[in-house]
Amino acid sequence: MNGTSRYFQVNPNILIEYIYTDRLDPAQFNTGDTGVYIMKDTGLGRNYFFFDDAEEQTFKNVRDLSSVLLDETQSRYGYLNIDKPTALNDELDRLTDSDSLAVDFATDYDIPYDKFRIHFASGYDFEGNDGFIVEAQVINRLGRRHNLSSITYLASDSYAIINPRPFLIGGAEYSSYVEVSLPAIYGLIAEAQDDAEDTDKLNSRLTNGYGIDTSEDLKFKVSTIRSSETINAQRYFNILDKVEFSIPVGDEFEGITANIEQAEEGDYFLLSAKFNGGSIQDYITLLNTQPNSNWVIINNLYQVEQIGQTLIETNNETWIQNSDFEEARFWRPVIRNERALSYTIDYTVRLFNRSTNEQIIKRAVETFDDVTKYGKSLKRIDLGATPVIDEIYNLVQGNEIKMQGFLGKSEGSVQYVPNFFDSANILIQDINEVNTQNGQTQTSLQNVPEKRYKQGELKIAISPFDNYLKFILLTSKDNQINFFNLTQVGELRIAFTDNNNSQVSYKNLVTESVNPDSGEVLFYVPKAAAAEIQSYVNREFYIIIRTDNGGDNLVYSGTFVTESERTKENSVNYIQNLQNTVLNKNENIESLQETISRKDREIERLTALVSTKEEQIQFLKNPNSTIQRTSPAKANLQKIENSQSDVRVVTSQTNEKRKVDIRKKGNLLKNVKLNPNK
Repeated sequence: MNGTSRYFQVNPNILIEYIYTDRLDPAQFNTGDTGVYIMKDTGLGRNYFFFDDAEEQTFKNVRDLSSVLLDETQSRYGYLNIDKPTALNDELDRLTDSDSLAVDFATDYDIPYDKFRIHFASGYDFEGNDGFIVEAQVINRLGRRHNLSSITYLASDSYAIINPRPFLIGGAEYSSYVEVSLPAIYGLIAEAQDDAEDTDKLNSRLTNGYGIDTSEDLKFKVSTIRSSETINAQRYFNILDKVEFSIPVGDEFEGITANIEQAEEGDYFLLSAKFNGGSIQDYITLLNTQPNSNWVIINNLYQVEQIGQTLIETNNETWIQNSDFEEARFWRPVIRNERALSYTIDYTVRLFNRSTNEQIIKRAVETFDDVTKYGKSLKRIDLGATPVIDEIYNLVQGNEIKMQGFLGKSEGSVQYVPNFFDSANILIQDINEVNTQNGQTQTSLQNVPEKRYKQGELKIAISPFDNYLKFILLTSKDNQINFFNLTQVGELRIAFTDNNNSQVSYKNLVTESVNPDSGEVLFYVPKAAAAEIQSYVNREFYIIIRTDNGGDNLVYSGTFVTESERTKENSVNYIQNLQNTVLNKNENIESLQETISRKDREIERLTALVSTKEEQIQFLKNPNSTIQRTSPAKANLQKIENSQSDVRVVTSQTNEKRKVDIRKKGNLLKNVKLNPNK
């Protein structure tokens, strides 16, 4: 588990977060399960700790992502990247070769480990530098430094993690980070103090048997890589500058905790920071008496709802306490998603020193499943699993009723009459096919889509995972469609028939966002059952009402398929639609071709007519013609010429129309080259 986090600003773009493990429940690795490397540098008398190369994804603190100091001026490093023909530690005689790196402990044991994160500001582009090296070092009793980490992150690297919850510090938003694990220094100190003579422990192996100096803090050094060069396939780094700081061995803020408590007086939570289980007021007052101290508390609340395997953030709020630090915040969650199975409260307490910008972070995370308790509206009263009941009150016209000679006083009576329904009049709608606006429940029939299914028509798909099946039930009578009011009909279930002809059913989920007034019902079929249901021979499902006496009344029946079968059906339907499209286009092409043939015949007729008219004109214009050039003859000639002009215009327009039709035909033939049999 994580304990306290401490932050150190390297520069405006890089922030180091050191995360102490919780000593009461520490994160540990066992030397029998996790390999340990120690590389010795006989040139500078410094040793380097790494996890086995195979542990890169888990711990990141491996040789392949690290560098080694090469000279006393501390301005040049060598990259230990193992993706080379020869690793640097195999090329330099002063370094332990690869075959001798692994540490073989005589007795395997658990070693606690801490973590640190290198946070990057949004948009950080390394400012023209090649990267940086982060070293975490302990000092042995001879004053020599030994590295617990020498992680190297280059401008060309891309294994930083995107932070789903970026945060602001010093005006910069930090949106990604690299997380590195290293042995917890408190564990090494415990070995030095309690097992000083045991040379088989990591404390002794790392320090050449001298042990670490228990009075020294953990030393951090962050070096900026100004440039790099490659010599004989090995990469070397030149350092621009470095920043050094110390991490205290002990967690001096170990007693501070973030607390989430359910109130005993009502349906809400109490959120507060505490010190050793009690008020934190006196502790912060004491901190603020020290030099350069102006401590306040920054609280952050982060709420997540789980829907299936998906986590959705639904609340994120921050508040600052400048005083009254012992006061708890009264807070009530609101579950916003109708299918939420659980919700998580992630509460962070950040102690912030305004004078030095130092920050101490504590965190509490709790998950709850009482989602109906904190819905958007207050929980409805459960009136029991019985049919809808109408109350009939008899109005008594007097104080006495005489019946067959019996005389007595009437006090009024109540009779309960069940409100039954005819399942033949039930319609259903698969809400999974409906895109509701903003995820809101439908409360009006005008908002419900027209795709409704009569008895036996609906086919649903069952996946091999968790299934959430939501429906809207409707009643149809005298051509009137209304919501089926499910508020008091009893216990709703979805049922299947297994291969032993026995019924398997699952009760509906009751959440505040499912509106039974509007016929809405939600069923949950767990993953473990879904796989078995997919193997059932009987492919019918039933929605039933279970009465108080254990009887089942059928509301709706339909069929189901597996998700893979649904996919195949969709593929077949898609192919069939394509085939129909091709056939329709082919029919359109044939129709267009017939139109073109008809136009061609019309053009031929008009062309012949033009030729005839031209012959008549030539004959009339012939000076040797015996026809007298009378006015009627001239008028007739003019008519023929006009007729010829009209025919030419019509022919021109027809030719243009033909060209357009031919172009359309060509485009269709280009777009539709599918054989309907494929």
